[in-house]
Amino acid sequence: MRVKICGITRTDEIALLSRLAIHFAGIWHGVDGGHANLPFSQFHRLVSETIDIGGVEPVLVTFLNDLRELQDVIGRSRVRWVQFHGFQPPSLILALKKALFMRIGIIKVLHVEGRYCMEQALIGAYERAGVDVFLLDAATADGRVGSTGQLLDSDVVHTLADQLTKPFLLAGGISADSHVDHCQTVRHPRFLGIDVDTAARGKDGKICGARVEILSRFWVASKGGKQHAIELY
Repeated sequence: MRVKICGITRTDEIALLSRLAIHFAGIWHGVDGGHANLPFSQFHRLVSETIDIGGVEPVLVTFLNDLRELQDVIGRSRVRWVQFHGFQPPSLILALKKALFMRIGIIKVLHVEGRYCMEQALIGAYERAGVDVFLLDAATADGRVGSTGQLLDSDVVHTLADQLTKPFLLAGGISADSHVDHCQTVRHPRFLGIDVDTAARGKDGKICGARVEILSRFWVASKGGKQHAIELY
């Protein structure tokens, strides 16, 4: 089972995640107004340091939707994974995959408000465009997406997951205890793991090793401790 910790801004946080055998570190660029958004110079440096430290795969988390800008950011930073937040069209993902000769892993967020997935009609198009992993996350009625702290309904997740042919990560109010609410989710054949931001932080807002370790241990145990063997890209 894969664990992704999102909103990383510091080298010591990367070193901590590496020691804890966390798989993905979400590093924000092009998320204007986001609590962890980094200008390109800081993003570039942190991605390079993550690659040098090893053990953790850096992920560009972004709202960017301009092909040339994305090519520039990816090419200059050497990041190998992109997580598309917001509502980028399948055509952009297809164009990016072609431009980079498929040498990039794509995570596409599917925003779920209540029982409604905003990208429902585009799932097939996203898969054909080259999405490697979906991320199911909560959206709010007032339009907030990402880091909402709202837990997705397990029945809604299971119904949506049945429509996918790609693996998925689960976000939205993830905590050490919330695996209890997602018993059927962790048993789904396409369940890949979890994406966590708020619950991985201490009261000071920084990534807390004890919180990450407990959270990871509980979810891995609920999955049975088995690794997902799928080739992602």
